[in-house]
Parts: sequence; structure tokens; C-alpha cells
Amino acid sequence: MATLSRPTLDDVAGIATRYGLDSISVARLTGGVANSSFKVESVGSSYVVTVLDNHTDASAVRLVRLLRLLETYGSPSVVLHPAVDAAHVTSFHGVPIIVTHFVVGNCYEWLPSSFLKKVGEDLRAFHSLPQIDFLPQFSRRFTDSMRDQLASFADQEFADWASRRVEESRWIVGETGLPSGLVHGDIFSDNLIVSDDGKITFLDWETATHDFVVMDLAHAVLGLCKKGSRLRPERVRLLLSGYSASNKLNGYERILLRDSIIYAAVYVAWHRYYRHNILNPSPTKAGYYKEIPPFVDTLKGSWDEVFEPLS
Repeated sequence: MATLSRPTLDDVAGIATRYGLDSISVARLTGGVANSSFKVESVGSSYVVTVLDNHTDASAVRLVRLLRLLETYGSPSVVLHPAVDAAHVTSFHGVPIIVTHFVVGNCYEWLPSSFLKKVGEDLRAFHSLPQIDFLPQFSRRFTDSMRDQLASFADQEFADWASRRVEESRWIVGETGLPSGLVHGDIFSDNLIVSDDGKITFLDWETATHDFVVMDLAHAVLGLCKKGSRLRPERVRLLLSGYSASNKLNGYERILLRDSIIYAAVYVAWHRYYRHNILNPSPTKAGYYKEIPPFVDTLKGSWDEVFEPLS
């Protein structure tokens, strides 16, 4: 379990000095489940101090390596700001800290559909990067340990549902020859910043892995094309139109993506239940997982609509 360090605003101002920043103001940023982030206004620019409560020193260094590599490739991600001693990772009460440049733009609760094609294009570019060997490999899986813990969940109706759905979709993880590459793994609207010129910056690379790229596309559908408990087929079409020259997937590819979405949805639902009901109980978030089962249960019925010709 992560131990939240909960720095005060004065603490963050002190941290900023290690990075050569004379803070004019410090404000806590909302959002983020595992980490604490703060906006620091300094002379001439703004920065984000992120306290990586859910990281070890090793995983924080791995994250920094990834962000620096993405910057080298010119990928749309955040840019690190080094400390005065050139280190990118410092610590607060033993918890790793990084500082990045603040990205100016809009962070939408529900990403406007006009940006979905661009997200698809950017995802395709991420997935086409050379293999990054230092990332965890094929690790975003519904494990036997997760399945065993379902027996202890108070909501056994959900537990039974999750067990059934993961069994019907887990065939995808045993497939061979599927394209693999850099996978962000957490493509939701609140992890995207849209600038005035239409550029989209991808935030929160903490769960990045090397995996089947269809897994990332599935998480993007879950995060950007689900409204409440319903799939929005027209949004999936837009996302796919940016990801490939044509969204006319063959029969196998359609089933592969559909079942990858089901697998990803069960994975996310399990983690929402576990995080907000067991690990860090939260009365306001305890029911977040409940919107996913009806979404999955109606997915197959609406899936063919994604590939219907536009009128």
C-alpha cells in the first residue's frame, strides 16, 4: 500500500528551490489517484511538482528514462525539469519527486469528438516507436492473484460477473504474433491536455509497459468512447480513423478489439473496486466500478454499429 506523503504548500515551495525555482505561488492540482501534484508559478514559467507516492526509487527512475526518451523522439508528452544538481529524481520523506514543465491547455472531463482522430494518430505514433526494453513486459494482466481475491469482495455479484467476463476474454493474452510496442495504458480524458493549436499532450505515463498495442487501443476506447454505461460507436469510429487509414477491420480484428475492450474493462473495474473499497476506502468513490459491468454487458450488442457506413 502506498503511504501518502501529503506535503504542505510550504513543503512544495521548499522542494521547488532544489530545482532552481523561486516560487511565486503554489497550488495543489486536482485529479490523480496514486500521486500528488502541485503547480508552481515561478519567474517566467510554470511547473508541476509531482510526489510519486505509488513509486519506488527504481520505478521513478524508469519513468524519468521513459519521459526523456519520449522527448528525444519528439513525442507529445510532458518535459522534465532537472534539479540544480542535474538530478531528475529527488525525494520528500523518502518518496520520489519529479518536476515537469506545466502544459498550458484544456483538460476536458469529456474529450470533444473533434480531437479523437488526433488521439488515434498519436497512439499509432507511440505504438510505432522502437521497442523500449527497460519497461515492464506484457504485465497488464488479470492475474491469478486478482482472481483469487474476488472471493473476498463484499459485492459477490460483481465478483461473479468479473470472473465470467475475464474468462471469456482472456484468450487474447495467449495470442501469438500480435503487434506490440509502447503502451500508455491509462488513456482517459483527464490524462490529455489540448493546447490552442490542437496539439494533444499525454500525461501520466506511470503505468506504461511494452505490450500488445491492441490493449492500449482498448483502454482508449474504454476511456474516451464510453459515456456512462454505454458505448458511443461514432466516437470509436473517429478514434480508429486516426489510428489507421481505414477502420474496416476484418472479422478477427473486430473480435480481437472487442474482447480486448472487455478484458481491459474488467481489469479497470477490479482495480477501482479494490482501490476504493479495500486499499483506500472512499465513500465518494466506492461505487465507481459499478458503471463498467452494464457497459460490458451491452458492448457486444452495439459493437457492429462501430463499423456501419456513415450515412
